[in-house]
Amino acid sequence: MIYAIFLLVIILAGGHPPAIDPQVFGAKDPSKSFTPGDSRKIGGGYLNFRNFSGALTRAELADRITKLPIPDDVRQILVTCAAEKYTLYIAEFDGVGSRHADKYLGISRKLSDEDKQGLLITTEQIRDQSHEAQEIERALVSAETNFIQSLQDCLDAKLLEARGSQAKDGSIGATILESFILRAGRRYSNSILPISQRGTDLDLRCMIDELDWEFPVRISVEADLLDYERAWSTLKSAQCKACWGGVLQRLMVIDQALAGTIGPTSQASQMDRLMRAPSKIGSQMRVSQINSIERIESKLPAKQQKVFRLLAYSTIYPEIVSDPKGEALRAKFTAMLASKDLSKFIFERIESMQSSWELEFKVWRSKAEALLLKWSDLNAAKEKGYRAEEVKIKIEDLLQQRNEIHQNWQVILDDLMPADTSGQTQNEPKAISPGMR
Repeated sequence: MIYAIFLLVIILAGGHPPAIDPQVFGAKDPSKSFTPGDSRKIGGGYLNFRNFSGALTRAELADRITKLPIPDDVRQILVTCAAEKYTLYIAEFDGVGSRHADKYLGISRKLSDEDKQGLLITTEQIRDQSHEAQEIERALVSAETNFIQSLQDCLDAKLLEARGSQAKDGSIGATILESFILRAGRRYSNSILPISQRGTDLDLRCMIDELDWEFPVRISVEADLLDYERAWSTLKSAQCKACWGGVLQRLMVIDQALAGTIGPTSQASQMDRLMRAPSKIGSQMRVSQINSIERIESKLPAKQQKVFRLLAYSTIYPEIVSDPKGEALRAKFTAMLASKDLSKFIFERIESMQSSWELEFKVWRSKAEALLLKWSDLNAAKEKGYRAEEVKIKIEDLLQQRNEIHQNWQVILDDLMPADTSGQTQNEPKAISPGMR
């Protein structure tokens, strides 16, 4: 009940709050010095597969609280709570480094030295490093979630104090800060993943927050954003485990093969399954994300749908998002249909032409998107069918096909109604070309 009242306050108020100064949370961020900041071999002599240097900085915290769709008085309470609790988060985060840095970096340094000397890195060594990495990740996530939970408890307590029994009707802290908890769980799941796959890491909340939406619009998509983040967090964690757990499992399969406990066929089958597992999870993630884009887009005002879609899809299909010729042709259709001098026959003919062009273009776009995703998945799964140089050529072919579609309809449109600035439009079209549909 009280959350609904808060939303009404937002809708009536409108506008965006001023940015929060990160300095209000203190003079420093958590330390980032206890793990190597890069993967594999580093000048300092580490063989490292993970990166734990990320933290919830003051700048990120300020930005996220600023952009929460909540009333200003609730936002100010959150700021007060965060100012009180952030130093405790720093202490807990830095304490993880104090407990784990020497051991983890020692393992990584030894692996690097042995790799440089051409010595065989054993399964047991990778298991030790993997175990320590998991301990670090759990501890860092725990530090952040403990901090967020303390914010929620502080917020709820101060709301109860300020608003009395009304605040007992529901916990706004639990509702709003769930996105913080989910982000904490994802923070280290993408630390130097050895694969890159289209459409698996879209932060739709950041995209929405970066755009200038009115509060009623922003509120209307909050539930969809949370649903999206829940699915994304679950799948991202599973993908991370499949990647790093897969490294150890592949070494164990090799050990079994060397020991003669499994044959070549079983080894090949298991290795193939382990190699493909992360990309399969990535494909599930992308389906979830694209479905979420469509749901969120459907709730936006018409003029904002295009902006959001362009922003989202430019991260999945960057090669085909820009389409100046298509935009020019669409603008020409729009301008011609807006003319008051058109006869009904010509108007309906142009409408039909535009529909046919849009349909042909849609078919091309679906084909192009499917191919781009297929090539990305092949690359992520390390399949033999992927060749980077071939992909580049095929993308060029796709773009040429698109240009030809636009050009053909441009010719048909010009043939139907040649450019005429006199304002005198014929009531009947000229002869229609054979390519007319």
